[in-house]
This record gives sequence, structure tokens and C-alpha cells, in this order.
Amino acid sequence: MMNPLSRADIASLNGILAQSTPEEVSDYAGRMVSNMGEDRTALAFDQIGMTKAGAVLGVVGNLSMQGHDEAAGLVLSGFQSDDDTIIPKKADYIEEIQGVKQAFALLGGIAENREKAIKSAYAGIMIRDGDYSGVYDSDSMEEAIDIVVGEPLEYRGSFIMSPNFDTSADDLEDWLDDLSADDLHGLGSSKLYDHDRDLADAIADGDVTLTETGVRGEYYVINGFNFLQKKDEEQPFILKYNR
Repeated sequence: MMNPLSRADIASLNGILAQSTPEEVSDYAGRMVSNMGEDRTALAFDQIGMTKAGAVLGVVGNLSMQGHDEAAGLVLSGFQSDDDTIIPKKADYIEEIQGVKQAFALLGGIAENREKAIKSAYAGIMIRDGDYSGVYDSDSMEEAIDIVVGEPLEYRGSFIMSPNFDTSADDLEDWLDDLSADDLHGLGSSKLYDHDRDLADAIADGDVTLTETGVRGEYYVINGFNFLQKKDEEQPFILKYNR
């Protein structure tokens, strides 16, 4: 288990990212990965991304860490802009963002924070395209959503986030259909092997739904009674996409 950052660490990282250029963020993320490793760096950006002040900057950091420098730059430039004419109004984009809100429905503030990052990405796209008209553009909003969370995929009646930016609904379905009890046991779902087998069958048969944990490619499993699947009395079971 990796130790989370302290509040002082989060505030410091937040301040650095807020005042950095896209190139500086990319360089800083690279040095963090070299010093801390990818997992702990991702945890750091996830932590600041769950705070109000860092809602957008956590996304910027994670995009940079993953090598999506152009996308990170668009989000950061929109975040740093003080031009209100390029910020989209909720009434304009509410329909397009429904898949995102549904995917994060059980995670409270995470959906709101992703929405803030999407608005910043949209503003960054407007800056990139030199469009300061204030006229809403749905194509740019779709691009902004894809930059921040990837395409929301509809899976058996519910929306979830694409595990990777290039994962299709068919690829996700194949992965879930191929899960075995051994796969689940390796994730530590339970000490009871029969329990793992039952859960693997339920996932393959479509008897459960998935919802985001807030980390791309990781899902909570919701069973047929709308209960969160747990690996023990307290800890939720997390299904991890690693294909």
C-alpha cells in the first residue's frame, strides 16, 4: 500500500502545476515518475484531482505523465485563461456530458471535478482554434470529453469510462467475457475460490454492472441487488482492466 501525500505536499504540487507552462508540467511529471515511479506519481495526481483547487490540475498531471502532452496543454491553457467567453455554459453541454456523469454516479465529487476539467479542455480547444466568438460548438465539446475521460462506453445498460483512450465497447465486452475465476482470485477478491468462480460467471453473464473508481481502467462491481461487491467485510472489490 502506497502512502498518500500530505496536505502540504498536495498544496505544493497544486501550486507548481497552476503556474507552469504545458512544457514545464510535462518535464515535472517526467521527473516525478523517475523519482517516485508511475504508480505513486499517478496517486499524487489523483489526490490533487479530488480537491476543489486541484480538480483540473490533477487531470493535467496525469495526462502529462501518460505522455499525452498536447491534451494536457489544452486543459492547462483553458484552466489558466481568464476569458469567460470561451467557457461553455452548462445549458449548452448538459446532454453531451450525461454519459460522463452517469459513469461517475456513485463517486460524488469526482464527476464534478471531471466536468471542470472538461470545461477547461473545451476552453483550451477554443484558444487553439482562435475561436473567441462565444458560440457553443458541440464537436469541440466531444473532443474535450475525449481528452479528459475518453469516450463513455455503454455497457449493459450503464455508462462506464473507456479503460484506455483506444478501448472500444467490443474490446471491453471481450475482456469481461474472458475473465476467469483465476483472474479474480489474483485480484484478491476473496479467499473462497468458489466465490471467485461465481463472480466470474456473473460478470461474463452480464448479471452485474460496473462503475468507475475514479482511476481509469478500474471498476467497482455492482451486483443484481444494486449492492457494491466486496472482497471482505469492509473493502470493495476492484476489477482492474490490464489487457
